[in-house]
Amino acid sequence: METARLKKFAQYARRSLIDQVSARLDFALTEDSAARRESAEAVKKLEEAIAERGKAQVTDRVAYLWFNRFCALRFMDVNRYTRICVASPAEGRSQPEILADAKLGHIDRELVPERVRQQIFDLLDGETPSRDPQGEAYRLLLVAVCNRNPFSSRCVAERCRRPFLATAFSTGCAAKTSSSGWICR
Repeated sequence: METARLKKFAQYARRSLIDQVSARLDFALTEDSAARRESAEAVKKLEEAIAERGKAQVTDRVAYLWFNRFCALRFMDVNRYTRICVASPAEGRSQPEILADAKLGHIDRELVPERVRQQIFDLLDGETPSRDPQGEAYRLLLVAVCNRNPFSSRCVAERCRRPFLATAFSTGCAAKTSSSGWICR
């Protein structure tokens, strides 16, 4: 199997995630950021992690965790371990299935808390102003799925016997006390 293209993509994805996480980190750490107002405790833990390990290592770790999550979500989508595809479009579509369903007014109550569901509907209906309502709605859906931690009940990892899936979901985003919890809010 030719892996050069896959390696090139993985390197590009890693760099892109590091850039995005770094920008999000800088934004969250500004004095008047929404993250400070809404999740003061998470920002405090983030600042402690940066003081302990350095910004570059925290940024790299969070990017690595998100890369693993995207790989795990894609794997679960392809193998239909989930009811709805989170990272993949439905056949013949271009948007992730979970976003397309949300635009039609269907959001799984087991995956997404009611407060977040309402935020998503407000974004998609234009009631909440946004430069990118679909992007923000998808971010909220993605974070809700990661925070749900599907490994607490009948877990996908048991069905597919893939240890990286459990690792990808059991750290960071699903663990609200982790140093990367800021990105999950």
